[in-house]
Amino acid sequence: MIEHVYGVKFFTGARNGVVVLNGEVSSTNLRSLAEKCAANIAGVRGVINHMRSPVVDKIKEDQRFLQPPIGEQLYFRDGLSGVIQKVIINPNNRRVVAMVVRGQYSNSQQDPRLTMYGNNQAPERLVVIPMSAIRFLTKSSGFLKIDSAEAARYSDFDLSCFIAPREDWTPPYPYCSDDVLFPVESVEDMNQTESEPVIIPTMFPRIQPAIQSGFPE
Repeated sequence: MIEHVYGVKFFTGARNGVVVLNGEVSSTNLRSLAEKCAANIAGVRGVINHMRSPVVDKIKEDQRFLQPPIGEQLYFRDGLSGVIQKVIINPNNRRVVAMVVRGQYSNSQQDPRLTMYGNNQAPERLVVIPMSAIRFLTKSSGFLKIDSAEAARYSDFDLSCFIAPREDWTPPYPYCSDDVLFPVESVEDMNQTESEPVIIPTMFPRIQPAIQSGFPE
């Protein structure tokens, strides 16, 4: 139990498989350890970590719990769209941090209406777009804060920067293993934690199976 071992106090809550952590700890390492322990509980869809530490108090993190649907369209502000191919999940908190989106993106000199109507089409690209670019999601599509020309500032998808989940890793609902990739740096961080002494997170509530009809409110 982390609270007893490290002499800290924090609070947890869970809704539709999403765990929320609140409280204050003495270091960012302890904050991350609590997050990883919560993410390892069966049935958890994601962990939102509002715990404070001396450094994190000064950082504003985008911790919205968003799960963009695979195969659905993302619409840019200028009307163009791309299709979500995969999601990038941080295995340490099971939240989606980015999406691999296939589309034909205009450049800054190109009138986006030309691409929209099939004239002077831009080449198709796979682009990694962070969740911070999302304005809002519905159950069937998403809408971005940026124009398609701004996609040029994001990286093209490079498989060497990502790792597929292990066969024994259960992806959060509604994804399957083929939908998910991990950032390389997140896996390295997770492996380092797994080499440390195991602490059973008994202070976390038992997670009920996620409601199959939609997203958490």
